[in-house]
Amino acid sequence: IPDSVESVGTTSFAWHVNLNENTYVHIGSGVKYIGLAAFGITKTTQDLIIPENVEYIGDEAFASMDIRANVIFETTKLLEVSPHLFGGSVIYGNLILPSSITEVRENAFYALIVNGNIDFGNSNFKVEPSAFDNVIVSGDIKLGNVETIEEYAFQYASVRGNIDLGNNLKYLGTGAFYGVTMEKGNIVIPGSLESIGSYAFQNFMAPNSNLVLNEG
Repeated sequence: IPDSVESVGTTSFAWHVNLNENTYVHIGSGVKYIGLAAFGITKTTQDLIIPENVEYIGDEAFASMDIRANVIFETTKLLEVSPHLFGGSVIYGNLILPSSITEVRENAFYALIVNGNIDFGNSNFKVEPSAFDNVIVSGDIKLGNVETIEEYAFQYASVRGNIDLGNNLKYLGTGAFYGVTMEKGNIVIPGSLESIGSYAFQNFMAPNSNLVLNEG
């Protein structure tokens, strides 16, 4: 997409599933708006970079993608991760999100597979219900300065590394980590936490991991 383009409309590049092994997605520096399912069910063999001027990304914009590298958000203007933004996608590298994020919407990462880490940097944000439902992450999930994790946000997630909740978390909703499986990493509950909902860690399976409540 050339730098002169400011808006990418609904399903503009969707359903490109049979492209050759050298295919990649380049989003020009002028893009501000990415519409619903704009790149759904396509693939890229190089880093998917969200440039610095992007202000809005629609639901499912990168859903069911085959991303053979990293996803890097360079924008500092994006405020939310839209519903099902990466739902059903596979990312072979890391997912690096911007520090501007204030809200991760419901099912934003539903059934996403990440072979590296998910990193929110220093974002102060809220995680809505089921945002990470059924994700599979081979590395760490680094949640920056997350303040609220709502109901069943991570239910049935599978994480091989650590889940870093930072030092700012205040609220952990009902069933927030229900049915989560951790292979070897740790999760530390920070001393900032004020409320833990019912069933927050019910069926939490981590035979080689530690769940630590930090007294602060």
